[in-house]
Amino acid sequence: MSATGLQKLAFVLLILLQLGVATGLLGGF
Repeated sequence: MSATGLQKLAFVLLILLQLGVATGLLGGF
C-alpha cells in the first residue's frame, strides 16, 4: 500500500474509534 493509503486507513480507523467511544459513553448514561 502507498503512504497515502495508510494515512487514509489510519484516519478512518481513528474516526470509527472516536464514534465508538462516543456511542459507548452515551449508551453508558
